[in-house]
Amino acid sequence: MNSLARSLLFWHMSVTSLYSTGKIGCNAQLTKKVSGVLKGDVTITCKYAESIQATTLPPKATREISIVRLAEQHNLQWLHYKHDHKDAQVIIDTSIVHRCPTPSRYSNSMGSLHTAQLHIRGLLVSDAGFYFCVTVNSKLQREPDASQLVIKAVSISETWFLTSPMEANKPTILLLNVIGFYPNKIEVDWQLAKKQLQGNPVLLANPHCDGTFNATSMIAFVPQADDHDKTVTCHITHESAKVSMTLRLQVLYAPLPLTVQPQEDFAKMEGDLLELRCISKSNPVAKMSWILNGKVLLAKTTTHLRIRVVNVSLSDQGNYSCSAENSLGTRTSSVAVNVIGLQPGATDEQTWLAAGISIGVVLLLIIVTSVAAYAFVRKRRLAGRQAEEPVYVAPSQPTADVYETLNVADSQKPSTQKVHDAIYANTEQIGKL
Repeated sequence: MNSLARSLLFWHMSVTSLYSTGKIGCNAQLTKKVSGVLKGDVTITCKYAESIQATTLPPKATREISIVRLAEQHNLQWLHYKHDHKDAQVIIDTSIVHRCPTPSRYSNSMGSLHTAQLHIRGLLVSDAGFYFCVTVNSKLQREPDASQLVIKAVSISETWFLTSPMEANKPTILLLNVIGFYPNKIEVDWQLAKKQLQGNPVLLANPHCDGTFNATSMIAFVPQADDHDKTVTCHITHESAKVSMTLRLQVLYAPLPLTVQPQEDFAKMEGDLLELRCISKSNPVAKMSWILNGKVLLAKTTTHLRIRVVNVSLSDQGNYSCSAENSLGTRTSSVAVNVIGLQPGATDEQTWLAAGISIGVVLLLIIVTSVAAYAFVRKRRLAGRQAEEPVYVAPSQPTADVYETLNVADSQKPSTQKVHDAIYANTEQIGKL
């Protein structure tokens, strides 16, 4: 006996032994709870249970029954229902021979002599439910055991914001789209700069053709100028995952009140340095200009504009206006500058010369006054000293010693005429000045 024949005999004896001592049935027995993912593949196994008892049959009959039952296993029906098995629908009938079978997502195979397997490709939401198998023309005697197929949650595949240009102080709507998730229960929370965004968000979930869902969350609010460049965050909560999306706001607004430095009117001396600054805040960036008495001095698209006037003159005084303009509006701020001029025809050298002469005259007056006071005090002191000193009387025939004494005394006396002449000369000099 060759090996092939030996294998067939062993297989036949195994079948005979199995079905002559066990149960051969028509109802499916629950094997397990099966989970699948949308668009994925899954296999469901069905095991035969309830049958007739065939242990008392002779060996020949046993072999015939075994072959018949084996043939019945190849003539199966797979049924699917959502809630009640009475409404089950046949999705596979192996007793029907298809010469040119059409492509199907369902296929059947034999796991062993007492089991069958259902293969489902490209799972859809509609595939969820309960599955069981029966042999063809069998009658169910009781509630069939079935394998439950559960579709797992599908994670979000894509999220994106839909925004339009926002203008300050005008109502706008923010939209968030969430694509490809299952089941349809989802939550979206809106926050602006980590604070709850004021408004009443609306959430709409719509089914997609592949069984997943798309959702749109929207919220209306009125942006302000200071909301520009702030971050809006959406926290998305779903059974499959938690996702956070951020959006940086782009808010258009007209120029805000300008900052001019110095802020108040002021004066400058002729020849000084004049410097003015102007700061603007807007979106888009404004075109800034410095204007003096209707004449544009400097213009530039910027946020900070400065002008400098070296050696300022009387022609530079007037009303300086700073203007900022963009597509949404214009803002203007002004400051008045007064220039104090020098005397006509006077130069810096002449000014310093005049100041020097004035200081010289004052010093001379101080000196003259001091000299006169000193002379007066000295005269009084000498007059008192003469009254106290002895009087020398010259003899009729004075000696040389006497003359010397008189000469000394005369030399110590101040000359009143000389003092008078000095004071008079100083007074004339002061008058000439």
